[in-house]
Amino acid sequence: MTGSVDPRRLTRGTISGRVCAADGSPLANAKVAAVAHRDDRLAVLVRGLYCVESDATGHYVIADVLPGEYRLALSARDHHAPKREVAVAPGVRAVADL
Repeated sequence: MTGSVDPRRLTRGTISGRVCAADGSPLANAKVAAVAHRDDRLAVLVRGLYCVESDATGHYVIADVLPGEYRLALSARDHHAPKREVAVAPGVRAVADL
């Protein structure tokens, strides 16, 4: 036994936040994607990305996320935001507004 932990057995976390336009108004139905970042083993376990849409008030929640580092990307009509990195810890809600 090497002492390493199988990440599939870890308690999962959550990523949540709010998507807003440059003027501060909420962006409804914006797609928010979280892609495993900096850990090839995590990328294999995730097998792609987590993706959700923001609600009418611009809020989004990505639940049941394996612990690790993720890069968030936003897709919304007529809105561009820089990608953002976020770290997810077991059992913790990471907040990332876009």
